Amino acid sequence: MAINYWWNLGFLAFVLMLLQILSGVILTLFYSADQNYYGLISLQRDVYWGFIMKLLHNNLPSLIYLALLLHISRSMYYGIYQTNVLTWNNGVLLLLLFSVICYLGYVLSWGQISYWGATVILNLVHPIIVQWISGNYFISITCLRRFFILHFILPFVLLIIFCLHVSYLHDAGSMNPGSRNTTSLFPMTLYVIIKDVFVSIVLISLLVTFWDSLSFSHSDNLIYPNPLVTPTHIVPE
Repeated sequence: MAINYWWNLGFLAFVLMLLQILSGVILTLFYSADQNYYGLISLQRDVYWGFIMKLLHNNLPSLIYLALLLHISRSMYYGIYQTNVLTWNNGVLLLLLFSVICYLGYVLSWGQISYWGATVILNLVHPIIVQWISGNYFISITCLRRFFILHFILPFVLLIIFCLHVSYLHDAGSMNPGSRNTTSLFPMTLYVIIKDVFVSIVLISLLVTFWDSLSFSHSDNLIYPNPLVTPTHIVPE
């Protein structure tokens, strides 16, 4: 039985992650935790193509999340998690690690919502742990430096775990839409790879087409963080 387009979401998420890591490496050449808010403004205004790299790095996580959630929903709908447990568990670990990386990067924006988001999340744990993580009694430059180091290292750890994810997938084989009632496996073929590349090119072309109107960030995050004033409202990205 031929697989459908739901099977292309995993490869699409991988391509978007590669673009995210590439843009992040480029931004790392110019980012400084000590400059934080004003350093990002300088990066967008003074660095050649800096605005595009920052916009790309800022918006891609939302698209990656969409692809990952649809990818996981497909696995749950077709019951793939029951037949390929290692791949499923590894994929859940990838999602959790990606969420941690996104949280660290969101704090590095150092806007009003980023600051208070970091404050709320860190205060979910014991105050002593908060002081140990942030290096202070509140979110400060020391915390940004530590978050920046982790935000740079963890994506490469994510790539290693992704290689294990693909390895487990190749060992067990890729399931087909009829796998809920059958035990047949669909092997990885050249046709599947070509189909993955085709879908990725089409979706990335749509991304480039609607680039000017693409923005998933809230405007309040452009305000310099004020420890004495909480945001008027908190909304998800």
